[in-house]
Amino acid sequence: MTQKLSKKIITNIMENRWLILIILFGAFLRIFYLGNESFWLDEAETVFATQKNSSYIIHSFYTNILAPEIFGPRGGGSMPLYYLLANYWTKLFGLSEFKLRLPSAIFGIISIYLVYLIGKKFFGKAVGLIAAFIISINHQHIYYSQEARMYTFIVMLTMISVYSFYQLLTKGKILHLLIYVISTIALLYTHYYSILVPAFEFLYTFLILNDARYNLKKVIICWAMIALSYAFWIPVLLRQFSKGATLSGIQGPLTINKLIELAIGFNSWVSPDLQSRSALAAWKYFNISFFGWITIISILLISVIFIIFFLREITIFLINGIKDKKITSKNKQLLLLWFLIPIAIPLFLAIFSPHSSTLGYIRYVLFISPAYYLLISKSIYGFGKRKNSFSITVILFLIITFSIAPIYSYYKNPDKGQYKEAAAYIASKEKNEPIIVHGAPIFLPFDYYYGKFNKNNEVYKSFDIEMLKNFADSHQRFWVVASMLKYYDPSNSFLAYLNSHFVLIEEKDFIDVKIFMYKN
Repeated sequence: MTQKLSKKIITNIMENRWLILIILFGAFLRIFYLGNESFWLDEAETVFATQKNSSYIIHSFYTNILAPEIFGPRGGGSMPLYYLLANYWTKLFGLSEFKLRLPSAIFGIISIYLVYLIGKKFFGKAVGLIAAFIISINHQHIYYSQEARMYTFIVMLTMISVYSFYQLLTKGKILHLLIYVISTIALLYTHYYSILVPAFEFLYTFLILNDARYNLKKVIICWAMIALSYAFWIPVLLRQFSKGATLSGIQGPLTINKLIELAIGFNSWVSPDLQSRSALAAWKYFNISFFGWITIISILLISVIFIIFFLREITIFLINGIKDKKITSKNKQLLLLWFLIPIAIPLFLAIFSPHSSTLGYIRYVLFISPAYYLLISKSIYGFGKRKNSFSITVILFLIITFSIAPIYSYYKNPDKGQYKEAAAYIASKEKNEPIIVHGAPIFLPFDYYYGKFNKNNEVYKSFDIEMLKNFADSHQRFWVVASMLKYYDPSNSFLAYLNSHFVLIEEKDFIDVKIFMYKN
């Protein structure tokens, strides 16, 4: 009995050796240097949630927003589930950069397997392996797998929802019904954008109504259960829309440049060295370092490869006809809806209300990228079958070759705001001058790290100029911590006032954080 079991295990390992190697390599990339950088602004909000109880988190999101005393009153902004998970996780395992980011890495590793599972189900094992390989080395998926935020959690839940939804339509088992309901409800209580997942699933059901009629009753029951569970949150959703999109106030209206960045973001991204970062910010392309150019060119080449194969598969789909009754054609319909609907709806809203656009950041639509990779993988495999199997190897070799520079630059160059380093620098000074943190949300990451040094310096949240005048009368010397100035002081009025009314004694730059010492 034991011998048979051992043989079966060995046989399974050999049959799935490529999948195991892909998952292990993807896991390494997600765990490597996981706790190396400071928590940045958004992650500090997760840290804040871990220091509260679950009732506070739910009440805060339902009535207003997490930490309204920091972020100011809003009509809502996010959903509580991820923060509750982070809260319980730290109670079990403690709080550090590595520990708090580990769940995101785990969700990212699971996503590698899930994209393989969907690819295998839709188009066969080879397509699943190609898709798993692509997502395992993708810069953006590695990046968000190393961030203490909900984005890889959303990617994972989306794939569970889509896979169980597909299984429910085709097989109608109760297990699939339960998994679909639970995963979709979890999605809806994780992020507002997640509502677009059941939206494209509903549209897909409508398109294949004749084929889905046998299990349609079960699908309708699922949607009723999901709707009832979400009814609790409808007042918050309405309040959020009535207040306007909070994100748009930070990122501004949608532009062509943002759409280009979004398109590139599905393929890869750049984590530039300090020289190239400064050159890109100042639009001085001749000052970009040699390796910076290698990285940028690599990203463009990856994008070209992916976009060509994506468009090739779309073209084949359109030529064969949308009404093609082959199962692979229907599966492509689902993938296309998965990719297009979450882009099309926000884009449509942005056209009519450009200043309320929430489209622009890849992290908010990262959950649609598996559909993109699956279509690309299907196209690569189809191209190889038409030519020869060696061509698939060549294409995959090019993808991994062009991925080396972006991945290396990500690990080599600090990317997140260096709040820990800034706090340590001020704490290393002997005198206890007060500290002004300009930009109220910046207070969260800085205060978290500064509190670790047990210093007595008073830390003040964002000042307006009138408050600054009164403050300066009673203090001879003070520190100013400024970060993300293009969002929190785009006109540079605060620092301009300081420089014109006080004497700058010291200035020091960290990644995305500036420190100033002034005297009256």
